[in-house]
Amino acid sequence: MNRQQNHQPVRIPPRQALEHKYASARVNLLFMVIITTLNVFLTLIQAGVYLLFAAFGPMLITDIGMVSYEETKDVTYIIICGAIALASIVPYLVCWLFSKKHVGWMIGALVYFSMDSLLLLLFFDVSLILNIVFHVWVLYYLIIGVVSGIKLQNMPPEQPVMGDNGMGTDNEFSFPTYNQDFDNAMGNGDQNQDSDTQDGQDNQDNP
Repeated sequence: MNRQQNHQPVRIPPRQALEHKYASARVNLLFMVIITTLNVFLTLIQAGVYLLFAAFGPMLITDIGMVSYEETKDVTYIIICGAIALASIVPYLVCWLFSKKHVGWMIGALVYFSMDSLLLLLFFDVSLILNIVFHVWVLYYLIIGVVSGIKLQNMPPEQPVMGDNGMGTDNEFSFPTYNQDFDNAMGNGDQNQDSDTQDGQDNQDNP
């Protein structure tokens, strides 16, 4: 009997499952922001290293600046294009920050990254196949995040479980009960001590 119970699948509450999917979308969005920022700096310092899982637009702007610099030897192109590339990453970061409480920002991240994906398709090349694969990955999680966020927004708030005495069983209701029991115990102790003192005085008065 115990073995059969141990092998039973654990049912995850719908709200918890949606929250997990939404959190996964936010993690992938943040990871993409970090990798894209690293790629911009690695390209600017000519490190010769390119990391996947990055947005395409900022890298395209950075590459334009580097090509212009190699042709003119004017460092101004690097500064301007590098600043524009980093500025184009900021909306992703803003969407990640505010999407924690508002699903609308997750929708904004999905729209913005979809535009980046279209830009990648416009410059399609065989060497960009892996970039397309990772773009599909990010788009998938962003879509899952938007769907989960909308469902969470439309779900009714959870109600506290009611006990037999009509009070909730949450911690916020439990702590006052423990304090009240403690106060009652201390009060009873004080009453017993007062009673013992009074009995002692009565014994002294009546030898």
